[in-house]
Amino acid sequence: MSLLSGSLLLGSLDQSIYWLAWLRSVEISVLQLARSAASILAYDEIGFKTCFCCLTSIALSIEFIALFIIVRLEVY
Repeated sequence: MSLLSGSLLLGSLDQSIYWLAWLRSVEISVLQLARSAASILAYDEIGFKTCFCCLTSIALSIEFIALFIIVRLEVY
């Protein structure tokens, strides 16, 4: 986390807001990809579970990074 806070959050407030917006758009894209994969892989139960769980955990990881940035922005 120190690398993240050093590279993203010690910049300007505008830069932090830009990164937050970018992360949120990536998160939405990953969730849309998970939704698409769910409809494609609906008949392959093992592939569906693996792909959907993997994409969902990526989206949750992005969400936690975004929440970390939001908390840091409140400090400003």
